[in-house]
Amino acid sequence: MVIKGASRRNIGFWAGHLRDTKKNDRAEIVDKRGLIADDLRGMMREMRDDATGTRCQNFMYIASFNPCENETLTEQQWQRAFEIFEKERGIPEGQPRIVIEHEKKGRVHRHVVWDRIDTEKMRAFPDSLDLKVCEAAKHEIERELGLQRTPGLLNRDPALPPPQRNPPSWEMFRGQKSGIDPRDLKAEVTAIFRESGSAGDFIAGLEAHGYQLCQGDRRGFVILDRAGDTHSLARRLDGINAKQLAAFMDGVDRAALPGVSQAREKHQDRKIAGLEEDRATVRREIEWEEALARAAIAKEEKERRFVAPKPERAAQKPARETSAPAKASAQARTAAPPRPQPAPARFREAARATTAPRPAAPRKAPAPAKPPRQQAANDNRPRAGAIARRGLGAATRIAEKTLSVLADGIASLFAPPTPKGPAQIADDERRAASAANDHDRAWEQYLRATEHERAKAREQDEARQRETGREQYERLQRERGGRER
Repeated sequence: MVIKGASRRNIGFWAGHLRDTKKNDRAEIVDKRGLIADDLRGMMREMRDDATGTRCQNFMYIASFNPCENETLTEQQWQRAFEIFEKERGIPEGQPRIVIEHEKKGRVHRHVVWDRIDTEKMRAFPDSLDLKVCEAAKHEIERELGLQRTPGLLNRDPALPPPQRNPPSWEMFRGQKSGIDPRDLKAEVTAIFRESGSAGDFIAGLEAHGYQLCQGDRRGFVILDRAGDTHSLARRLDGINAKQLAAFMDGVDRAALPGVSQAREKHQDRKIAGLEEDRATVRREIEWEEALARAAIAKEEKERRFVAPKPERAAQKPARETSAPAKASAQARTAAPPRPQPAPARFREAARATTAPRPAAPRKAPAPAKPPRQQAANDNRPRAGAIARRGLGAATRIAEKTLSVLADGIASLFAPPTPKGPAQIADDERRAASAANDHDRAWEQYLRATEHERAKAREQDEARQRETGREQYERLQRERGGRER
């Protein structure tokens, strides 16, 4: 079994982490004790309210219990494991707690959140020496419950292989934010180290993979990853101790290596240069898309000339007589569009041949007298002929209009394209310049916002690290004072 524990205080993060169903197949609260609320956040707020009258800041103690893959614990075994840990940690009996069970890829593990404040004494139980307490509780649980023995970092059994040491939790959280897992980085740096024959090859290999070797403020060698975060080189090499690393890097001039601040400045410059290059690429793509759009518009305008134009009403009505000055002023205000060229002669001859009236048939001699019924039919013939002639005239006019439209359409095929005027060209250029300026302003705002967010996040991380270091120092001072007393 693997046990990890530490005191915490961030309700928002831990409530989301313990109820996360994206990384876990199942996450549910299986037990609670001494708390009123039903939801996880509400119960954590109750623990925070208990610490209001004290100087305790980390009012929660969270521990994870992860058995081996082939082991499944009963509820009685889980409860006994929690009791053993409470005894080793010095947690008062009956202290309020929450038990959350996670299931991930068929494996079940549990997280327990204890309230550190003893409401009767208004004091918090100690939270020091987490590794020692967790190791002692782990060995006792494995011995009493008959679980598989696992290697530990302290008091390691020589018969067991050495354990794999994982990065601390704050480095794992930082890797989740930047997208660079410290374990993957360790494997990659170790592979580069083993493939290098000298220190110069190792430095060149790090730079080829996007890392920067620099001189640390407190450590010997530090590497800067692609996100601008620092890592101790000795801790990112698997199977290489400090003595072997010092012998391998003996020929490196440490004075020539940049410091952490200088390396971060160079990383920031490279990042800005990369963003500028991306900006230029995006701008070229936008210009290319705009050129394609203009070509499509020009093609559409050219293809519209092949469509038969609709007859205008003004062409059907007789034009009004206007004076010569009025015509001259109208022509001066708006230039008439170019008129289509006349249709070829063969189309005009075909139209005239189709619409020409047929010659009248020769008149016949009067027929002899017919019976009265047949005479009535003959009397209606002039009316029927008039109706037929009117229909023929209407059909002839429709045919003339149709052929006229076809002739105009055919003539438009051979008409030269209408060039754009200076005003239209200037308007297109003005719109393109305005779009480019808007894109530049939006890109500058994006760069400023990104740099501001990065700087703010970096300041918060540094402040959090300073606060963590100060708390550890004060805790060590208190422990040293207690031992002296």
